[in-house]
Amino acid sequence: MCTDQVIQLKQQKERRKFIKQLTIGGLVLNFGFLTACQETLERLSIENEVFTTTQNKNLLNVLNILFPDDGNGPSIHDLNTFHHILWSMKDPYSDGYSKSVLIEGLDKLESSILSSKQKSFFQLSMELQEEEVEKMVKKDWGERFCSMLLSFIFESIAIDEAYAVNTGQVGWKWLQHQPGFPRPTPNDLYPSFIANHQL
Repeated sequence: MCTDQVIQLKQQKERRKFIKQLTIGGLVLNFGFLTACQETLERLSIENEVFTTTQNKNLLNVLNILFPDDGNGPSIHDLNTFHHILWSMKDPYSDGYSKSVLIEGLDKLESSILSSKQKSFFQLSMELQEEEVEKMVKKDWGERFCSMLLSFIFESIAIDEAYAVNTGQVGWKWLQHQPGFPRPTPNDLYPSFIANHQL
């Protein structure tokens, strides 16, 4: 086995170990309600009205650290988790808590890295990014932030693809989940269901 393969296997092992430590280390998963809004399958640009460009880049990097594309399951891209987060932030029935937690986390992460490294988080090497996330989850705001992101990741694994996530049912296939029938129609989807039934 060549040196590059050994290094790659070691990195994959370390990443899985890191994720396991994050999970066991006290991240309280707050699944909450399914807050995705109805939208077409067209993927959104990294520039949007919810987050700044820097916040978007940092968010995507943290998501990829929490749920790495290491061949052991669907990726954040496959699940369309970024889309799910954006539309959840624009949920007309939300109390704004999720958005405030994510904005706080992104701002504090960026401020901390700029102060210590004189760079944005997304400009750091993957190794340094992982180290910074590991430090972050030991702080109250960092634990809230990562817990919220993990909730969105798990939702994007489990939600029906009618919500423009879980593309091709990759999350269900990975979990070997058989969905119930009938599947939701456009009128059954959140938030249309609430509007149609005047709840």
